[in-house]
Amino acid sequence: GTGYGEEVARFNRADTFVALALAQTSKYSLADSLTFGANGLRQAIQQHRQSAEHDLRTVYMESVPADSSLAEITSVSMVRPAALPELTEPVVGLVPLFRYVLPQHIRTANVKYQDEVTTLLQHVSASAEGATNAARNALSAKGLPGSLEAAKTENPLPPSLWTKVQRVQAMGGAPRLASMFEDLKATARRALQTMATIDESLDREDRTDAEFRRLNPDFPGTSSRVLSADVRTNNTRMR
Repeated sequence: GTGYGEEVARFNRADTFVALALAQTSKYSLADSLTFGANGLRQAIQQHRQSAEHDLRTVYMESVPADSSLAEITSVSMVRPAALPELTEPVVGLVPLFRYVLPQHIRTANVKYQDEVTTLLQHVSASAEGATNAARNALSAKGLPGSLEAAKTENPLPPSLWTKVQRVQAMGGAPRLASMFEDLKATARRALQTMATIDESLDREDRTDAEFRRLNPDFPGTSSRVLSADVRTNNTRMR
């Protein structure tokens, strides 16, 4: 079809006329609704012109005629439409002609969308393959059992492993794991402090017991060090 360049030219003319009308609003006291409506009309003109210019550059490649060459648009009298029976009444066995023929702009849009879908599919496939390889390498580096199962096949990681990954992600993922590790280290520090306190208490008891035995050499009771030997052994082993 033709006339796409003329469409852009007429949008330009309409934008110019509306801009001239808006320029006169400062000279005359017009209702705000009129100014608001004119601004809305100009925005709609500019929006449709931008879309038409894009189609003209990428699809139709027509030149934009000069404003002076545009033919004036004449009025058209209104008529009452009459329905055609052959179009409104169902006809048994009638097959629409050229039902597979699409307009140029629809074919162009269809090709564009197919290209976009193909590009997106390639991007997603590459991302999925990269993520799968990264997961396999990470599992192998950690020596996890799932890495052996993943290495036996060229298919993506097994569903059972992805289920475990999703469960970990739902629990907070790597940040949550790092937080739990910090909590574990804090708990370990408190445990070591408790063990050191136990050692200090046992040493203090040993000194008290030794002082008591020095003052009472005939005392027959078992020494505190012997009695606390198991506690010391367990305390040392837990470290």
